[in-house]
Amino acid sequence: MNKLIEKVLEYNGPVERFKQSGLTLVYLSQELKEDKNIVYPDNVAYAFFSPVTDDFLLEKEKENNIEFPNLYRELLKGCNGFSLEIGHFNFYGLDLDLWKGFSHKEKAFFGPDVIEVNQSFAPKKISSRFFIIGEDYHKNCWIGIKDEKTYTINRYGKQLEEIDFINERISSVEEFNRNSNEAISHVKGLYKNS
Repeated sequence: MNKLIEKVLEYNGPVERFKQSGLTLVYLSQELKEDKNIVYPDNVAYAFFSPVTDDFLLEKEKENNIEFPNLYRELLKGCNGFSLEIGHFNFYGLDLDLWKGFSHKEKAFFGPDVIEVNQSFAPKKISSRFFIIGEDYHKNCWIGIKDEKTYTINRYGKQLEEIDFINERISSVEEFNRNSNEAISHVKGLYKNS
């Protein structure tokens, strides 16, 4: 996960960090960060949270009567959730039990946590077989763990393929970073008539 976060931070956009929540935002560009016509977070290329501790993991498992897959636990120790490539790929972290005293920028990324996703959002026919950890909107599929391996699963529950979660994301981030002008143009186009 550390290598992935390093690739994210190689992106040439302004970075904003929020100490209390552990959120880091990487904007598409300084221009889009300052453009008041753009609805936040449409101007954010990447967002990720700080890692969690073993004690926090154990507390969440006990609180929710659940045992996380070891693979997921290891991922959380590098990052407690992220949104990559303007939200096209999400990795679900754990709820920080935070709400009061945070900016609207931080709250925008306090979405559903991995427990909510597995209990309420992902169809039961999928979450009963996989531990859902994210979504890939490019491929329109869930990302889940089964037997300590990561898979893509289509919206109907069919297991598509085993993936190398981190290396696939690193390649995707590298490609996004190389072609960021397309993303910037796309966002500008969305707000052209604003």
